[in-house]
Amino acid sequence: MSTEKASKLMTIIIPCYNIEPYIRPCLHSIMEQNIIKRCQVLCIDDGCTDGTTKHLERYAKKNPDIITILDRKTKRGIKNSGVSAARNLGLDNAVGQTIMFVDGDDLIGGNPEFIHHTDHYYLEEFYDALMSKPDTAMIVGKMDYIDPQCVKIIPTKRFDTLNNRLERQISKIDQQLDFLDLRISSCNTLYRTDIINKPSVADCLRFTPNMMYFEDADFIMKYAFRALDEQYKYILNTTEKPAYYFYRNRPHSAMHKLSPQHSESTMRCFDRTKKRLEYYANLLNKCETYFGASSRMYNIAAHRYANKTASDIEKYSKPDNSYEAEYNSLLDFIPNECSHECLNTNCGDCGYQYKLKYLCNKLITHTK
Repeated sequence: MSTEKASKLMTIIIPCYNIEPYIRPCLHSIMEQNIIKRCQVLCIDDGCTDGTTKHLERYAKKNPDIITILDRKTKRGIKNSGVSAARNLGLDNAVGQTIMFVDGDDLIGGNPEFIHHTDHYYLEEFYDALMSKPDTAMIVGKMDYIDPQCVKIIPTKRFDTLNNRLERQISKIDQQLDFLDLRISSCNTLYRTDIINKPSVADCLRFTPNMMYFEDADFIMKYAFRALDEQYKYILNTTEKPAYYFYRNRPHSAMHKLSPQHSESTMRCFDRTKKRLEYYANLLNKCETYFGASSRMYNIAAHRYANKTASDIEKYSKPDNSYEAEYNSLLDFIPNECSHECLNTNCGDCGYQYKLKYLCNKLITHTK
């Protein structure tokens, strides 16, 4: 480990693309942290065309030992390439012992009771928790939605459920994987750099380039299984005190570009459905390899694969002459036969792996 690397406790990677109204509050919440002088903050300017770059430059000029701007526009001759490519550039330049991702329109160190109060020990809580648990691969915190104006918390059943599960200190491996599969973000998590970056570039863990949907789930699950390979006893743990990340619910984010009224909605739905199929197909293979096809985690993954992809295909992928090739490509990720005897039932008594095969077979029969 180099002297520079040893001196940095954490690398914080922030992809930035046209977030001028939000980047200052985000950076303020980061720079207010108690251990920020021992951290590396990498801001990736991913082809910004608004005033985001100017704000980044001001903060970097004021804090040259902490903040570095990586400019994809000029250094690589590439305009906006998406969050996965931006994060990968950050990972290529990370020098901290640990790594955290923060989206440039969000806030760290939030307090649900006092929204405008920043928890100055947020990063320190994560770092201390990970260092005190050498058998744990990552530390996960709580998340809440916040409105675009940063005025109020937006309650959601999803975050409430996940936050409640964290309070119970998830201990079993299949429960930990189940929890990670339900998350919508790779943020608000502290990772070990030595699990992600290896001496050989080919062995380094990276986000899948040009992946607009499920890039977070894809990365975090790959990290989890890599941790299992490296004999970590626990995939995840939590901070001793609740540590909140505010996920800003803004109308122009990538997560809000899936409306059926969108001019490119059909192709977007195809892409999202295909990515979901690909993600769960890979997850099923991993679960079968590590735990077996009769395991609880395999059944959980198969259940979600069957139900979510079935509804996606039937809802979004109505085949016609214009999209026949794209629609057919979705079927590459679906089993094309089922030899189970109860093919004409819901297979509820046989486990979710059979329900998966039944539903997928039913879909294929329906589309022929």
